[in-house]
Amino acid sequence: MTTVADKPGQRARQRGVSLIETMVAAVVLLVGCGATMSLFSVAVAQISSQGDVGTRVTVEGLGLEGTVVEVRGKQAEVDVRGKRMRAALRDLRVISGPSAKATVRVHVDLQPRQGSLSEINVIGCTVDEAVTRVEKFLDESMTGDQQVIRIIHGHGTGQLRRAVAEFLKNHPLVAKYETAPENQGGGGATIVHLKD
Repeated sequence: MTTVADKPGQRARQRGVSLIETMVAAVVLLVGCGATMSLFSVAVAQISSQGDVGTRVTVEGLGLEGTVVEVRGKQAEVDVRGKRMRAALRDLRVISGPSAKATVRVHVDLQPRQGSLSEINVIGCTVDEAVTRVEKFLDESMTGDQQVIRIIHGHGTGQLRRAVAEFLKNHPLVAKYETAPENQGGGGATIVHLKD
């Protein structure tokens, strides 16, 4: 005579799954349904009092996941989505071990800029964007031994022209600036002479 408990075990053996795996699956199913398990004792990893900083954990009762930042006595400080909280060690369950320290390697390979270093077009930019781009362009132009550059700002309402002129007035790299000649854009561009 087979009992109800034997049938899942027999089916599991026929599929090549061990009885332990079947029991673990049953425990997970029971826990997922909110059942209490007085018949089963489940071994759950806990944080040791010696450390395990960097370990991913869940905080029992709150259902929050976080990373252990610090352990003090029977309390641990856990980073949960950028917020730190304290929890008792007995309330923490390990999800994964400490992550390996990430090493960041940076390799900077400076290549000459493609295209013309003698002009920049800021038409369509806001005043702040235009000034930021012009400032960066001036810095790049100095590294490229450029003596004269052209800033194309267009005619429009004149806001970009005035903002660029105000910026250039006190810039330490600028020797002088002027409205471009008609064959280089006229009032829609500014010619800048850089200091040596």
